[in-house]
Amino acid sequence: MRVLIADDDRLFCELLKEYVAACDHEVVEVVSGGGVAVIQSFSRHEPDVLLLDIMMPRLNGFTVLSNVLSRNPKAKVILMSGQVQNDHPSVLHSGAVAYLQKPFQLEQLRSVLGSLSASEGPEGPDGPDLPGVSAAVAA
Repeated sequence: MRVLIADDDRLFCELLKEYVAACDHEVVEVVSGGGVAVIQSFSRHEPDVLLLDIMMPRLNGFTVLSNVLSRNPKAKVILMSGQVQNDHPSVLHSGAVAYLQKPFQLEQLRSVLGSLSASEGPEGPDGPDLPGVSAAVAA
């Protein structure tokens, strides 16, 4: 799958880029400049998946997510945060397909991306639910 990475922490972006490559997916771009740049990049690349940090400068991840989904309701966005957000209603009802609590392990990312990749298989884009890992939030 083609993955867009959006996080204001450049070092974390580099690690995440390596993780995505290790999961055999393509990184189309890494955006660390804030929410407006993420929206522009998403429109330009139309990635299969957006890995999106919640705490971004200028426009936060929830605002970016809302904008992306208004333009493409089938967009697959995985929210990430270093602050505990697991039970926060905004995460649970945001429209994101999954949530990853930072720091997360390569295997957690592999599991979520693998499930999203499988959901594009013969069962179509609304295929199987994400696995019951603590990192996933059912859409």
